[in-house]
Amino acid sequence: SIDRIVPLSDVVPADLNKAPAAVVVKSRYTNIAGIYELQKDPYLHFPVYYSEATKFFLWHELWEQRWVSTSELGGGKLVWWIPAGTPKLSPATDDVSQIQGNVKIDRIAMLTEVTPKNIDAAPPAVIVESGYTNLDGVYRRQSTLHMYFPLYYNTGFALYLWHDLLRNEWVCSEVAGDTRYMWKVPASDPRALSPSTSDVRKIDGDSQIIAIRDLFDLSGGRSVVLSQTPKAVVVFSKYSD
Repeated sequence: SIDRIVPLSDVVPADLNKAPAAVVVKSRYTNIAGIYELQKDPYLHFPVYYSEATKFFLWHELWEQRWVSTSELGGGKLVWWIPAGTPKLSPATDDVSQIQGNVKIDRIAMLTEVTPKNIDAAPPAVIVESGYTNLDGVYRRQSTLHMYFPLYYNTGFALYLWHDLLRNEWVCSEVAGDTRYMWKVPASDPRALSPSTSDVRKIDGDSQIIAIRDLFDLSGGRSVVLSQTPKAVVVFSKYSD
């Protein structure tokens, strides 16, 4: 029995070069939530994505016209799948209510939809004010990124401040990406380059944080170059104390 015969161009994407660099799967299930990065070689004329964290592929099953996630490209046990209507370059923005499998997925998005537009606009440092002296201080921006977001580090207390892309949270911990944390806070703006004081009331953890500001806040929006900060300030006064 043959259902139909159509030209290949009717059932595959027109331009693979327009495929997103990655697809982000957000889920409460940590074994499937992850950043699925675009692979070099397509499969059955569709892009292929792979998550190093979950060890699962995300690929298009042409004959069944659906996107599937498996541990093996082109086969293996289906972890979850979603019907595909028109031939698209990824399942991003699809109706997650159509997902099948014993999973719960909150969102499938293209990387550009859930990451900052301009990383270069990130502040050079974030200032944390806390009732605990081992948490407050200056968290300086690092040269590397974490999950496509700016990464900040407090050298005095050896603490990182990083953004968890999959949970939309800013996290303070000894190791970037660690599940053990000092405090964390949901990001009201999922694409913000740093946490803000407006989110303080939602902080999870015994942190006694009063405010979170970046150097742009403190400088009236002017650019701040930390390397130009003086090593010391001399105070002249008639009072010897």
